[in-house]
Formats: sequence, C-alpha cells, structure tokens
Amino acid sequence: MDCTIFYSWQSDLPNPTNRGFIGDALNKTIKNIRKDDSIKVELVLDRDTQNVGGAPNIVKTIFKKIEQAEIFVCDISIINKDGNSRLTPNPNVLIELGYAMKTLGEGGQIYYGYEYCFWYSRKTTI
Repeated sequence: MDCTIFYSWQSDLPNPTNRGFIGDALNKTIKNIRKDDSIKVELVLDRDTQNVGGAPNIVKTIFKKIEQAEIFVCDISIINKDGNSRLTPNPNVLIELGYAMKTLGEGGQIYYGYEYCFWYSRKTTI
C-alpha cells in the first residue's frame, strides 16, 4: 500500500535550512522506513509538478496531488524577517496548506518553520 507525502516548499530562504534541508530529511526518513520490514506501507514523496510531462496547469496539478496525498508537509518559515512589511510565510505555500486542510480534513499536515516544526496528526496509523 502506498502512502503519498506531498511536500510544499518555498525557495525564498536558503536551501540548506529550508527546501533542501526538508527534502533531504524526508528522503532519509523514507529510506530508513523502507529498511524496516515490519512497516508494510510504501512511502512516496511527491511535490509540485514533479514527474508530470509537458506543460501542465501548475495549480490544477498541485491541487490534484494534494487531494491524492495522505500526508502534507509544508515550509511555513517566515520569508520576510528583514523587511518592514507584515511577517508572512510564502503565499503559495499558504494557499497549498489551506487547500490541504480543506481536502485532507483534520490532521495529516506537518508544518515546518525554520525555528520550529510540529505535526498535526490525523487519527490514522502508518
């Protein structure tokens, strides 16, 4: 049985602490879980328009992938700490998070911020 993890990333902040860091952590976690024969779930990491050929409609593709995911991971780090404007995460990530909350229902989301990380879990067991 496959369990898809959708990763909503942002590129506003440095790769070593955000996009690349989270992606590497997810890939390492999946690799370690695959080594455990007692876990019968096959974790699959997906994101953006990865592995979709041609010139797909980005929004429709991302929303469809979120609908098909069991777990949604997003980077909600503040992207404009040095500016004079209101602090905010990446707006695209927030749109994807809102869609995931609507689509996946209560739980199933993991939020990452550069200075914190927390899991909002569904009542399911992987």
